[in-house]
Amino acid sequence: MKSRSQPSGRRYDSTGRRARAAATRRQIVAAAHDLFVEQGYAATAIAAVAKAAGVSGPTVYAAFGSKAGLLKVCIDIALAGDDEEAPVIARPLARWVYATDDPRELVERYAVMMGVLAGRAGPIYDVLVRAADAEPELSALLVDLEGQRLKAATILASAIAERGGLPPGRTLPQARDTIWLLNAPELYVTVTARRGWSSKRYVAWARTALIRLVLDDVIDDPIPRPDLTGSDAAP
Repeated sequence: MKSRSQPSGRRYDSTGRRARAAATRRQIVAAAHDLFVEQGYAATAIAAVAKAAGVSGPTVYAAFGSKAGLLKVCIDIALAGDDEEAPVIARPLARWVYATDDPRELVERYAVMMGVLAGRAGPIYDVLVRAADAEPELSALLVDLEGQRLKAATILASAIAERGGLPPGRTLPQARDTIWLLNAPELYVTVTARRGWSSKRYVAWARTALIRLVLDDVIDDPIPRPDLTGSDAAP
């Protein structure tokens, strides 16, 4: 006769294995993230990641499939802040951003979220941007992430419009594209890593830019044109 304790033991063993596998996966991602940011994509070997994580190379490949797959997971986790399977828009920070009916407060909160997400993901995203031209899989990943950012910009632009925040003359696509551009992780990396901005200064800039370029009245004055010819002629 089978012992009644056996199924419970099997469930316990299975739970323990999953927990150990998840812990190993997190170790690998943490090691890979640091090496990618420090050395760049091309210079980071899977063997080096495995050594830093205390695992074997085959373990890394079994968990992530390829180096490009590993970079994708690093970016996904950096954006989300953890390895839980929940989209950014469904997380507490995003819910806080959209829990207001005032369009100005909405974009101010969104600027805060921009700083949080870019601070976490900007450096590893920059690794992808620099390596994308050299590998088709990375190029496709960059296109996919830019598409996700466009969807996020569409959600914000639509929320602003629903709250009556778009001024006359500014269309939803115009607002969406402006938000998409301002929210580029490359901008965060440029001003923080290359110009020495603090994250606080970046958030203040993002807030001002969103308010002036999305909420404020459209500037429709004629653009001055220099009276030049040749290569310096205005478009």
